[in-house]
Order: sequence, then C-alpha cells, then structure tokens
Amino acid sequence: MFAVGPQPGSFAMLGNIPDFDMRKLESLHKLVERGQANIFKRAKAETKTYIDNMFKVRASQQQQQQQQNPKPPVELEPPPDPIK
Repeated sequence: MFAVGPQPGSFAMLGNIPDFDMRKLESLHKLVERGQANIFKRAKAETKTYIDNMFKVRASQQQQQQQQNPKPPVELEPPPDPIK
C-alpha cells in the first residue's frame, strides 16, 4: 500500500480532530516504511542473483557450444596494394 501526498504531519486539519492519535498514525507509517524498505532490499538482492545466474548459464552454454563446434581460425590476407 502506498499514498501520494504531503509528508506525514503536514496536514493541519488532522490536528484539530480531538480523538485522532497522530503518534499512532506515525508509528504505523514508520512500521510500513521499514517493511517496504526490507522487502525492496530483498527483492533487489533476489533480482541481482537471478540475473547473475542467468548470465552464468549463458556463458556456460556458449562455452559448451564452442567446445563442441570449434571454429577454425580465420586467416586474414593482407589488403591489396592500392598503387598497383
């Protein structure tokens, strides 16, 4: 869950509601923020691991293909002499 708007505590009308506990709301907000930050860090780490493993598999597959089908070395001829 997320909300778009001003920073917590900047909405002046909330202070005028007598039974509104701003500390409780702020505590819940901080709890959600910490949870989101932890989830983001974990998701970022898992994404990095997934991508790293994908590249390792690709490199391994390419290496196996090169070992199975080695290409002969290409011999380059010198360019023709432009003066002739």
